[in-house]
Amino acid sequence: MAELRNDLAAWRILIAAVRTGSIRATALQADLPAAKVSRIIAELERELGFELLDRSTRPMKPTPSCRDLVEGMTPLLAGFDRMWEQFSKKEAMRHVSFAAPIDLCRLYFSELVAKWADAHPGITFDIRPEATADDVRNGLVDVAVINYVPLDATGLVLRRYNSSRTPLLATPEYIRAHGAPSSPEDLAQHTGLLLETVMHPPTQILRKNGAASPILRWKEVFTTHDQMTLRELVLSSLGITVDLKYAYGNQFYGDADITAVMDTWYADGTEVVFACGGGIYTSAAEAAKKVNAKVIGVDVDQKGIIDGDYGDGMTVTSAMKGLYPTTINALTDIIVGGKWADYAGKIETLGLVSGDDPAANYVQLAETTQFADGKFSKDDYAALVKGMFDGTITVSKDTSVEPAVTNVNVSWLGNLK
Repeated sequence: MAELRNDLAAWRILIAAVRTGSIRATALQADLPAAKVSRIIAELERELGFELLDRSTRPMKPTPSCRDLVEGMTPLLAGFDRMWEQFSKKEAMRHVSFAAPIDLCRLYFSELVAKWADAHPGITFDIRPEATADDVRNGLVDVAVINYVPLDATGLVLRRYNSSRTPLLATPEYIRAHGAPSSPEDLAQHTGLLLETVMHPPTQILRKNGAASPILRWKEVFTTHDQMTLRELVLSSLGITVDLKYAYGNQFYGDADITAVMDTWYADGTEVVFACGGGIYTSAAEAAKKVNAKVIGVDVDQKGIIDGDYGDGMTVTSAMKGLYPTTINALTDIIVGGKWADYAGKIETLGLVSGDDPAANYVQLAETTQFADGKFSKDDYAALVKGMFDGTITVSKDTSVEPAVTNVNVSWLGNLK
């Protein structure tokens, strides 16, 4: 027979007997026969070698030795109960069920889940392709990424991870072959490539400045549940679909919040991000590295630092401010020409000063620019610069009027911070 002094239940019965002063009351509390409670206490007395309870009194009284024993055992049992509760709860969370669209899992969340698993050994994951808010509410999954805000958020904890919108997109090849629609009604003459999932019905209306279009009609429609498949269909010039984003980072450095937004942009099919804000390029580059995407730098030629830190070939180009000619020209005028009065206390807008030498201008592209073979060359860029300098190409300064193009629709997403 195992020694009762190693049995926690036996010690609980003794403590209960001391508190109640009655074998019968203890038996009722422990849901045991009174005879068994008496045998357990008697066996503890035998093993310990001394009497625990004075049974000659009513109610029973603990002996001095028993009182000391119970005083020491009570906090030990309480500590064991707390530890048991803590670890039993942890054990219940040893498995996490996570759901997100397949393409987001592959490009973004799978890496995050792997990192989280490394930081929490012993946790297993069940990763599912999709789930609804009701699936989370009903306990079918623990965490789900959904692309809509549930009308009923009862029983849910919501966190926004993205706020992208869906403008129309098509390749130049498609537009040349089929023409560019000038209104939503014109889409009846075009092929629509649409995303359709359990959580995302196909787009039925377009919005601009708060106004909604009529329900969209297409010549023919291809639907898919996978955003990356949709991206490939668009790039094959099969039809028109949706996506372009513009947002303000509100700071000149990258951080985890902005990187998370960039992650969702690239996961949604964005191919290149213009990181216009000095050091904010780090967030775009960190996200681009995960999916082998591209970045455009700013201010100076950032290819060296971006490609060097995040991957060769990542930097398409950099929109440079021409800091070298700005500094040389200003210092020459001030020091050599004595024209300090022309600069002191003044703000000057600098731009094109040469139509023949783009490198002399205050705004220019980097020498390391990756020009697209057969689509847009360095000579094409030089011709654009010359045309703007000569006035044959005009650029409006009116920021209240959108450019008169039909295949690009800029969506302003507001401040990210």
